[in-house]
Amino acid sequence: MAGAIAGGFFAFALAKQRTTSFFGDAMHLPKTTQIDRRLVLGSLVFGAGWGLAGFCPAPTRPWCPWPRARSKPQSSSRWAC
Repeated sequence: MAGAIAGGFFAFALAKQRTTSFFGDAMHLPKTTQIDRRLVLGSLVFGAGWGLAGFCPAPTRPWCPWPRARSKPQSSSRWAC
C-alpha cells in the first residue's frame, strides 16, 4: 500500500503541473479536498467489493484463464481478464 500511495503522490504532483494529458486532452483534476459522506460511502462499497470477491486487481493474474494474459506485465494483464 505504501508503494501505491507514493506512486499516486508523484503522479498527482506531475499532473498538477500539466495543462494537458499525455494524449493531448484537457486535465480535469478534482478541486475539492473535503471528505464528505458520499466519498466515505463510495470508499466503503469499493473496499467491500474487493473483500467479498477476494481479489485485488493486481494479484488476480494467476487466476486468469488465458495463459497469455498471465505472462503479460501486471498493468496490462488487469485488462486481459
